Amino acid sequence: MEMQFEEFIAKIEKEDSAQQIVETYMDTLGQVPIVEDTVAYFLYYGNGTSIQVSGDFSGWRPSGNFIQVANTSLWYKKMTFEPTGRFDYKLIVDGNW
Repeated sequence: MEMQFEEFIAKIEKEDSAQQIVETYMDTLGQVPIVEDTVAYFLYYGNGTSIQVSGDFSGWRPSGNFIQVANTSLWYKKMTFEPTGRFDYKLIVDGNW
């Protein structure tokens, strides 16, 4: 069985080589956002101090800050949608669309 995203996050937060594990993960990651049933994990991998998401699901208003995974450049935000939902979205990094 494939590891769920939150299990992956919990595991790497305990690792000394978290950044290296994230780099490998991002190199092999296929589709983003990661969708698990009705939950979507929006990801951002890179430098920044404030990451948000905006889309037609929010009337294009920026939605709460992402969480940065400790000791890495990986940020994520968990959101719940209807199973058949399809949305356009854009990430906002440090206020830049």
